[in-house]
Amino acid sequence: MEPSATSLYTILMSLYAFIPGSHPALSLAELRAVRVGKTVSVTKHFLIVENASALDTVALQFRLGGTVKIVEIIETTTTEGIKKVFDIDRLLSAYFTQNEDKIIFGVSVYGRVQAALLTKLRRLGFEIKKKLAESEYPSRFLFDQSGTLVNAAVVKNNLIQRGAEIVVLADGDKLYVGKTATVQDFESYSERDYGRPVRDTKSGTLPPKLAQMMINLSGSAPTATLLDPFCGSGTILQEALRMGYMNVIGSDISGKAIEDTRRNLEWFARNAHIINTTRVFQKDVRNLSSELKKNTVDAIVAETYLGPPLRRMPDKAKLVSIIEELTELYRASLSSLAELLKPGGTVVMGVPFFQTKTALALLPLRDFVLPKRFEHTAPLPISDMKLLQPGNTDRGLLYARPDQLVGREIIILRHTI
Repeated sequence: MEPSATSLYTILMSLYAFIPGSHPALSLAELRAVRVGKTVSVTKHFLIVENASALDTVALQFRLGGTVKIVEIIETTTTEGIKKVFDIDRLLSAYFTQNEDKIIFGVSVYGRVQAALLTKLRRLGFEIKKKLAESEYPSRFLFDQSGTLVNAAVVKNNLIQRGAEIVVLADGDKLYVGKTATVQDFESYSERDYGRPVRDTKSGTLPPKLAQMMINLSGSAPTATLLDPFCGSGTILQEALRMGYMNVIGSDISGKAIEDTRRNLEWFARNAHIINTTRVFQKDVRNLSSELKKNTVDAIVAETYLGPPLRRMPDKAKLVSIIEELTELYRASLSSLAELLKPGGTVVMGVPFFQTKTALALLPLRDFVLPKRFEHTAPLPISDMKLLQPGNTDRGLLYARPDQLVGREIIILRHTI
């Protein structure tokens, strides 16, 4: 029998779905920065990528901070044709990991779907469970009322090892169908965030996932020299070490921050069984040229000083004063950092924005990006940025919870001279 058009296409091109985290525009920007295949479909719920060969999904999942799940797509169908996918022989040959003890499988749906499809998939799942029992295959079927299994359920029930999480992705009238290849190691992220010896909540805590995404957005290789001149408690340095970077430098104006960083990095290196190769020292970012040679840094990745801690949004005059002070700090900082970067080097900065009751208050980018020294680079086409996160600007990607007074705007700059 000749293969169908869909199966033939799958033979020629490998298709994968990347399930983004809470900020899908950042997830897409990260995917494109690490040059993972060709994006063929972009939605808030999933990103479809095609590649000429099979991807190393385990290595990719380890590297990507903005992807919570990677799905290997096996075929495409429609709502009317989905029943053909739930054929017991088809599932046993193409989807299920064979297990002598018990097959554990579940179904998750992503995208805009009608309730009728969820009901149909739940029914088909239980029908497969019944047929497996008739074939003397003991099994267990998992389905959540929301239509999506959380990663904890996938891991706790060993779906990948003992059966499959069948994933249906709705893209208009087309349904992509596949099985989960990997899920994000949420326990490791939690440990690297909350399990560290020191967390300075007063000055702000950068999530390890975001740190990892920012490093990837720099486009630098692990052989690069990477600098964080606002290292705080060392999150970016920690994630760079985890990703295999060997030439990592951190500095901060605060002596306490340097001590916190050293303690955290020693803890991380010990638990990860790696050598801590970072160089960390106390220095004002505006005076770094006295410590580092010119044109020796490939990438600068930093969450900058976000301003004074706020319990409530200040009045307009105070907010304007804070923004002016921060703008001057960044202007002076970038002037210093420009001396250290190699030509063509990259800066990925997390700068603050303020969520007032009526609007977002952004820093004036043009006032602290020096002409003829840096070129602003949009992380994504504006159409993708607006589609995935309507609040995004045309200059950077926003990262914040809805209730946060101060969020982060991720900006990418290229050194032009």
